[in-house]
Amino acid sequence: MDRQELADLISDDRLRLKTLYDKYRTPFINFGSKYALNEHALSDVYQEAFIALYKKGINGKLDNISNSMQTYLFGIGKFMIYDTLKKNSRQRSLESLLLDGDTTQEKSSGMASLTEEQKLLHSFFKKSATECQQLLVLFYYRGLTIEEIVEHNGYKNTETVSVQKANCLQSLRQLIKPEDHEYDLLIQKHLKKKLNEQEQSTFDALLASNADFKKEVAFLEDFYKIAEVQAEANLRSMLNEFEAIHQPYKKSSKVLWYVAASILVLLAMAYFFTIMQPVSSENLFADSFTPYKNVVHPIARGAQVLDQKTKAFSTYDNRDYEEAATRFTALYNQTKEPYYLFYQANALIANNEINQAIPLLKKHLKTNDPLKEKTPWYLAMSYLKLQDTENAKKYLQLVLDQKKYGYKEAEELLKSL
Repeated sequence: MDRQELADLISDDRLRLKTLYDKYRTPFINFGSKYALNEHALSDVYQEAFIALYKKGINGKLDNISNSMQTYLFGIGKFMIYDTLKKNSRQRSLESLLLDGDTTQEKSSGMASLTEEQKLLHSFFKKSATECQQLLVLFYYRGLTIEEIVEHNGYKNTETVSVQKANCLQSLRQLIKPEDHEYDLLIQKHLKKKLNEQEQSTFDALLASNADFKKEVAFLEDFYKIAEVQAEANLRSMLNEFEAIHQPYKKSSKVLWYVAASILVLLAMAYFFTIMQPVSSENLFADSFTPYKNVVHPIARGAQVLDQKTKAFSTYDNRDYEEAATRFTALYNQTKEPYYLFYQANALIANNEINQAIPLLKKHLKTNDPLKEKTPWYLAMSYLKLQDTENAKKYLQLVLDQKKYGYKEAEELLKSL
């Protein structure tokens, strides 16, 4: 992924963020228009996809991604479009309408995911000075060092930042649960999941033996969650301002008629030039790939997650594919059940880790698992993503010849290739 675009994404520079947001907005609206959603709905999806991309950037999950930002962003947006279409197709009950009406604002702001303690902490955090909010978010949520914060915000020196951070955190802590605070960097790395083996050992030992440290960790874990919610709310507000530029007001019907006519002409021209261009295998992958549904261990709504198998499929259903792949790996090593290979590979493909998925799919193809009839399709998808047209055609032809899962789609893809 382009380093400069990634830096722009996670920066707090409004202009850089707006430039990046605007760069992919129109291509995304054009990409999503084939799914029978209007521009207003697609702009909502785009905002949510952009926020999800921002979160991954903040948490360092984009650092080693080889795909372009557009491909990765559109992949996120595609799944969100599917969710929107599914929601639109359902008839909502009166009870759910009443419930949603009462909680829409809370859900959209991320507050629904907070515990009561976190909500209380969030209310105090919002009352803190703006400088304190920004400084604490930069250190604990963004994970910047003191030196980076000095450079980022133009402070005089590191001592000024350290003193101000300590004062801000102490003021906030005293409002909720007054405790002395130590081991800042250790806890910061824990929150960002960046502890090395030695640091993790130190952290675990302190957590087991030091009650004050345990309270401090619990407090800052709560703070990290509310900082994430506040950062998302701020970003959402900024994106709404960006979006207002694209949709400032409704024009008169006559003007709209002329605009619509112009758009039709442009679309016709775009279609003409599009069909004259070869279709890229990466675009075909984006249009065709969907992780295979969980048919092995369906999770009932509201079910309590206890065993490792349920946890693994629950993370898969919730599209936390990185976590799901890790859990499926562990379960396969323990049980040797072949379907774990299949779902692990699907999770890796969805997480853009194609080279790791292919050997698993080939291994799964040699098993007696009933799901292996789907495997050639996902091998074809993997090679499409890698733009390895020769191998993609090979497995698509296998799917077609044997009338395997996805053979109708395979016929169309072979024509496109």
